[in-house]
Amino acid sequence: MLRPVVRCPMCGEAVWTDRPKCEVCGAAFGFVVPGTGLHPAVAPARDTHSTGAPPAAEVREEQEATTEGSGRSSLGIPLLGRRALLDRVQAHLQQALAARRSAAAVLHGAPGSGKSAVVAAAAGALVAATRATRFELRLPPTAREPLAPIERLVDRWAGEGMTDRHDPTSLPRRISRRLHELGTAVSAADMAEVEGRLGVLSGSRGVEAPAPGEEVLRRPTPYLDALAAAFRYDADRGPVLVILDGLDRATDEGRFLLAGLVRRLADQPLAWLVASRTPDVSTIFTAAVPTETCELEPLAEADLATLVQTCLRLPPSRDLLSLIQRLSHGHPGRAIDAARSLEQSKALRREHGIVHVDAAAVGERLGAETAEALAGVQWEGLSPAERATLQAAAVLGEVVWDEALVALERARRPGALPDGRFESRHLEDLEAMRSRLGGLCRAGFLVRQEETEFPGTQEYVFALDGLRTFVLGTLAGDTRARLHLAAARWLEVRAGGKTGFVETIAGHLAAGGLQAPAAQRYGEAADEARRRTLYERAVGLYKRKLELLEADDHPGRLAALHDLGTVQVAMGRTDAAEESFRQMLRSAWTLGTPGKVAVALSKLGRLSRGRGDYAAALRDLDEALRLFRQCGDQVGVAAALADIGSLRFLLGQYAEARRCHREALALRRELEDDRGSALALLHLAMLDRAEGLLDRAAAKTQEALRLGENSAAKEELAQAMNVLGVLAFDRGDLQSAAGYFQEGLKLAAGADRRMECYLLNNLGEVQFWSGQLDDAARNLGRAMELAGEQEDRRALGETHRNAARLSIWQRRPERAAAYADRALALARQIGNEESLGLAWELVGEVRAFAGTPAGAEEPDVCFRRAIDIFRRIGHQVELARALYSYGHVLRVQGRTADAQPILGEALDLFTRQGSALAERVRQLLA
Repeated sequence: MLRPVVRCPMCGEAVWTDRPKCEVCGAAFGFVVPGTGLHPAVAPARDTHSTGAPPAAEVREEQEATTEGSGRSSLGIPLLGRRALLDRVQAHLQQALAARRSAAAVLHGAPGSGKSAVVAAAAGALVAATRATRFELRLPPTAREPLAPIERLVDRWAGEGMTDRHDPTSLPRRISRRLHELGTAVSAADMAEVEGRLGVLSGSRGVEAPAPGEEVLRRPTPYLDALAAAFRYDADRGPVLVILDGLDRATDEGRFLLAGLVRRLADQPLAWLVASRTPDVSTIFTAAVPTETCELEPLAEADLATLVQTCLRLPPSRDLLSLIQRLSHGHPGRAIDAARSLEQSKALRREHGIVHVDAAAVGERLGAETAEALAGVQWEGLSPAERATLQAAAVLGEVVWDEALVALERARRPGALPDGRFESRHLEDLEAMRSRLGGLCRAGFLVRQEETEFPGTQEYVFALDGLRTFVLGTLAGDTRARLHLAAARWLEVRAGGKTGFVETIAGHLAAGGLQAPAAQRYGEAADEARRRTLYERAVGLYKRKLELLEADDHPGRLAALHDLGTVQVAMGRTDAAEESFRQMLRSAWTLGTPGKVAVALSKLGRLSRGRGDYAAALRDLDEALRLFRQCGDQVGVAAALADIGSLRFLLGQYAEARRCHREALALRRELEDDRGSALALLHLAMLDRAEGLLDRAAAKTQEALRLGENSAAKEELAQAMNVLGVLAFDRGDLQSAAGYFQEGLKLAAGADRRMECYLLNNLGEVQFWSGQLDDAARNLGRAMELAGEQEDRRALGETHRNAARLSIWQRRPERAAAYADRALALARQIGNEESLGLAWELVGEVRAFAGTPAGAEEPDVCFRRAIDIFRRIGHQVELARALYSYGHVLRVQGRTADAQPILGEALDLFTRQGSALAERVRQLLA
């Protein structure tokens, strides 16, 4: 069933009656359609090529239209202060049409100045006087046509049916229908030529161009001639009025084409009526036709008062009128919007026949702009002492204390030291301050709090959003700086030792011009945020510290960049961390400190290792180790050895990895570094696991766990839980493995995003082996997301491997194959031998399940490549698993004889490792 269609009174678009607003101009349908006296839901749509010539009575109603914007016409407010301008525009265009020539009128002004209302009134009067055919269009802010407004002008000329409003393919049909309506006035040949070129001009037919409008811009003459001919057909029958609202939104190409059209129609009885925010669009018309350019000035105070009174149905108070003046800058549309916003937010009260503004309601319910404007109105009524108090409060912050305001007042106007009576003089100053603060509370500027941060003081907050910003703007720069320093001194004494005030003190010092002390305080605040794992806050504070440090303060910049990069690593922001460490490297080299150069190289090497760039990682870490040894920095030597050992492990060089970690452990124990010792033990435990020594690995992990608890290091505890979970998984104890991984996640959450990623991946793997497919999918998805954020290709490979196995469980072969191929590609990129072996094992499983693509390796080849890799690097646990997986596939394929020796070797390895999987293998061999 077709819904009725009406025409928007603001832009002329046809719209369905069930729409709350026009889809083109955004006008809301809560008002009467000008010229009809009807609501849009019952008003008939006007024909686009005969919309003009409403009865004179309708014109009189249209002249009561007011301002541009949604729903403002419902007020029926006269065009206050615009009558002379309206008469001037009407006379200019009417004289031109009477002489059968073209003319233009351009109305420009700020948003809300009433351009659309004046255009609507002028158009109505002009149509009534001349019976002109009217074509209207409005370019909305979202107009994106490359040749706007030419395409829309063609669309308006073509007219619209009742059922094809939003059907772009209907435009050629409408052009043809419109031309045929002109009858014998147009020859068949001319009609065909015009129809074809208008179709191209509107972008609906005829040309295959690389971009819309390219053909028209390359050769505009025939197309503009066709559009001019179309309008001449109408001009031959009588005057024509073209209304262009929002022409400032036209593209440069559209303006060029429109100027060409204006020149071609300069000898026709055609009036151009234009609304624009800027006056520059008048150049489109001035060279070709007489043009009247008019600016819509802000309303005079008396007119604004009449407008507000009509809107609110009662006269406004002086404060309310001043507030609306500040918000609207005297423009009627904005004034109506401001009055309605205040009324709808219940920020107005009516007393004794006058409308007043409620300051408290403004602060609670309206935006900062309104509150700031109100503050400006009320500020004018304060005494000098009250203004000074509010200025001191604004400098102090959103929360203020009476004692602090006394201190700032003394700093602003230093006086002589009193001769004794310090206590009574202080109480006198304090009582005077409290009296002023009480008055400011009653006036709605401040609100006293029931409790206070500092004993013996009274605490206040600003009542209005935006008030503090406004008051700060009234202070001179040198006065504000002096007050900020006074605030910093008071807080240093009063808030010493209190959490959360260091950043506030830093801000006051910076605003007071003391950059070095401010930088130091920002660093302390960042360290505090880092300890509380508020990493986002810490990053911002470290950056603020760097902004305040002098460019040649290399020691300070070194420390700040190191801390910033470390936090960024914990957040998984590897690109940002790399930039911080590279800046640190430059500062360390400039400063000539090889130890700091080594630290920066170590950090960069770890990032490269995490990304899978093992060559770069080894280069940076070896260089760091040499520098640490040269400096005699044993802590640095131990850290570099641990990093190199971890890298050697990933490369499958287990003997060299064990040597590095043993040397690092010996140094850590010599230095009595429990945290470092725990890390070294965890690395050695993973090496024991690779050799199949699961009991020895568990013992080392438990020792690391005890050391981590002594040092209260969450990161090491989380890693220990991960290792324990891996060992439990190797033994086939899925329930214990899941428990360890979940406990590790609690420790790593918010503290170590990289470890959080691996724990989520491992937990997801345990869950799909346990049949918890939904939980597994959720955790693997989150792990994959974290791995992508951190650009950790090794972690991405692990998550893709587990996602492939989950897809096998879900019976989704194509998805499993895609994940497996991606995991293999990642393993090849990073050169991690263990990851490559695991990837080949997985590909063998997937191809046995989903089939082998043409030209790809068969499952047997994939499994044997995995087994060869694990034999070569000596990873006994993964070798056993690969043998078991291969043997299982062979049995499923019915190749029992081939599976027997392979499963026998797997059984021997699982038995030595104490794994529960040994029993499963025995069952297969039985």
